[in-house]
Amino acid sequence: MSMGTRAHELAMYIVFDQYLGYLCDSPTEYSKFPEVTRFLAAVPASWDRTIPLAAEVGKYAVVARQKGAKWFVGAMSNNEARDIEIDFSFLPEGPHFVEVLRDNDLTEANAKVMTHEIIEVNNLSKVNVHLASAGGATFYVDDLITGIESENQKSFNVYLNAERTQLTIESDAKLQTVFIADISGRIHYSGSPEGATTSVIDVVALKPGQVFVVFGSNASRRYSAKFIR
Repeated sequence: MSMGTRAHELAMYIVFDQYLGYLCDSPTEYSKFPEVTRFLAAVPASWDRTIPLAAEVGKYAVVARQKGAKWFVGAMSNNEARDIEIDFSFLPEGPHFVEVLRDNDLTEANAKVMTHEIIEVNNLSKVNVHLASAGGATFYVDDLITGIESENQKSFNVYLNAERTQLTIESDAKLQTVFIADISGRIHYSGSPEGATTSVIDVVALKPGQVFVVFGSNASRRYSAKFIR
């Protein structure tokens, strides 16, 4: 058993200083939750910079850590639920995509439940987040996510079929990760194409409106594109 929510356990990898990260249980258990394994694989073993954002002894802590161009924010609470504010003023200027794993309204009844979403912030953003009892949240700021329109990224093609029910991603390189989210940042699809160069995804269940897709062809760079469902 774990003492804390699933998001709380993930935040430990950011908040706590440790020279050796650990994973318990069998690998097959982790393979059931690709968003968790992707996050754990991204967390570095050492940090370039640490910034305490907010804390109260014995109650909660919010810490930001930097490794190269990437930032991670971890938030943990004690056995009291609370609302906290994440101030992103430590980020450089410009928009940044943030992958979030956090408690939600159902976590209090089931500690395994959490929300996986992508949000966009800048250094003026302040994001409110609710932490359940013994809860937590992680924010992964990846500045390697870019648009696909730039000149050096012509090897990607993202389009909808005529009925607007299927999204196709074509790449000259092998795809590794794909996220599809609505305008609020809620992720509706998360998958690993397992090295395929083409991925066809059913989006018929998505509500009409603006949607964006984030995908990666390797471990060092990811790309984004928007479309209208």
